[in-house]
Amino acid sequence: MNETAAESLCVSSSKNQSDGVVDDDEDVRISELRKISYGFIMPTICLLGIVGNVLNLVVLTRRNMQGRAYIYMRAYSTASLVAISFCIPFALRVLIAKEKGGWTSWFQAFYHVHLELYLGNSCLGICVMTLLALTVERHASVCRMRPTSNLAASGATFQRGLSPRLTLLLLALGTFFLYLPTIFRAEMSSCISARLNHQRLYQQRDNRPLLQSAFYQVSYAYIGLLYNYICAERLTI
Repeated sequence: MNETAAESLCVSSSKNQSDGVVDDDEDVRISELRKISYGFIMPTICLLGIVGNVLNLVVLTRRNMQGRAYIYMRAYSTASLVAISFCIPFALRVLIAKEKGGWTSWFQAFYHVHLELYLGNSCLGICVMTLLALTVERHASVCRMRPTSNLAASGATFQRGLSPRLTLLLLALGTFFLYLPTIFRAEMSSCISARLNHQRLYQQRDNRPLLQSAFYQVSYAYIGLLYNYICAERLTI
């Protein structure tokens, strides 16, 4: 039996299917809402975010802004830019390939299935942790030390503890480690598309054994509680 015959055929129940991509029947209103949300609103937000963070970095990289606080600010703007860069292929994937996908490239499918949410959520988590580190640093250098009007000067008076760069490195590594289960929340499957000359397509499906496991549910709840606690602590500092 040849490979094509042994491979399962792509089956679709949608009349508006595009060339072998598996999809379920979908309300027309949902399709239009997806086009507006991911085709217009999200790209607009990403564009504004890119412009804003680039302007932040232009200002924060000046020679007179070399204090500890500015290191955290630059790190936050950089992490935000990276997070936005991961949002763009995510929006395109939802707009074009929808939820299940239908990619002819194994590498593209692997990215969308395993790395897309992991990298995006990790960068967003790093943004939150960087803001927390900045808040703690400001509280320590301004509230507990002698207040000064200059951020660089007040940061220079507070030299105890880890250096900002080492702190940011540890926070980034910890955040990437914390989101590791996200890599395995979905898995790849393949089928043969009769409408694409029996070309193999790669699709995404939920890894239900993992999603229903106690380990994943506890880790997911832990992440939610952790960031809620961080936001609450940041408001009280």
